[in-house]
Amino acid sequence: MAKLRAHARRRPSWDGVSAIAAYLDRLDRELKSRRAPRARLLAEAADHLRAAAAEIAAGGVDPAAAEEQAVARFGAAALVAHRYAQAVATTAARIALLWATTAWIAYAVAAGFFVLTAPSWLKDFPQGAPSMLGLQVAAVALAAGGVRALQFRKQQLIGDVRLRFVADGVLIATIAVLFAAVSELVLALTRPAPAPWGDAAVIIAVYVVAFAATVVAGMAAVAARARVAVVAELPRPQGGLKPAVATLVDDVAAAAPQLRPLAQWLTSRPAAACTATAALAFVVMTAVAVAGDGLLGAAAVGVVEAAAVVFAYLAFGRALGLRAPG
Repeated sequence: MAKLRAHARRRPSWDGVSAIAAYLDRLDRELKSRRAPRARLLAEAADHLRAAAAEIAAGGVDPAAAEEQAVARFGAAALVAHRYAQAVATTAARIALLWATTAWIAYAVAAGFFVLTAPSWLKDFPQGAPSMLGLQVAAVALAAGGVRALQFRKQQLIGDVRLRFVADGVLIATIAVLFAAVSELVLALTRPAPAPWGDAAVIIAVYVVAFAATVVAGMAAVAARARVAVVAELPRPQGGLKPAVATLVDDVAAAAPQLRPLAQWLTSRPAAACTATAALAFVVMTAVAVAGDGLLGAAAVGVVEAAAVVFAYLAFGRALGLRAPG
């Protein structure tokens, strides 16, 4: 930063401090207040301003006036800093979304490998139930966040409101997968009888890989949510665009227009949608489990699944934009 200021002051204005140096000082303060990385943007801004001032001065304009014109064209420091902080947060959210999707796939593969290869002594209930519930919650969270990010995949910035939904979806997804992994570990280690873990060495290795990917995804999700929170909590600079109202219907319609009527119905009748989803989950899980657990056992599994649907909707519906804020 000192080198940038020194270089900018080589052409002093009427008050002894160049317009470019004064602007870089303001930009540095604005970036610091938004907790945005400063070195790269300050260097790029200094290069751009010097080049613009030189081009203007080449037309016969006084060097000091040329710097002032270059600064005016570049934009208010507060607005530039806000947009840069939003761009950094957008990049962080996209990276976190990619990592969360990778972690979900890795854990889904691990869960599927468990179902296909686990020895009989390791398949007793509730072993596997946390994975099933966690993967479902994570899938919904990733879908809700991903469909919002998909609309802006070719743009540098995601709007403030949608960006928060994306970051929340990623964070909820990674928490759900981590919850599943930790719960499965607790269930495995608290078994009533000693377990021959050597027979499940491959399964353990697969889960370790999936858990490692989930930990990385969790760190990326926390970092992205922190950056998004900083952008959302600070007052918007004068001249900045107001946050757009982000509806899930619009985002779904942008990604898949044919699904707009379904999204409209689901979001306009949240209680009915939640009830219908829970009922469907009960029927499906009961039908799947009835062969191995009998009717009563299968019904119990169905009730757990339906209750999980209702709980997840009440707990995460607002954060994911699935229901209106209270």
